[in-house]
Amino acid sequence: MSVEPGFCGQKFDEGTYDRIRALREARPDTLIEVDGGVTCENAAALREAGADILVSGSAIFGTEDPVASARTIAGLE
Repeated sequence: MSVEPGFCGQKFDEGTYDRIRALREARPDTLIEVDGGVTCENAAALREAGADILVSGSAIFGTEDPVASARTIAGLE
């Protein structure tokens, strides 16, 4: 988890990047999923850190254009 569990829309824990890198180094064949605090602004950095799967709710469904937001988070735009 990249946020404190409980409510959607919480602040992203910046220490997540280091945890992803450490996990990727220790377990290169493991799929890494990030759930919580994933936004259009941090999705690329999460992928660069080694995340394979990004889970986002508020950053997609809380926008005027959910399709564009989902495409950005997925790295398609």
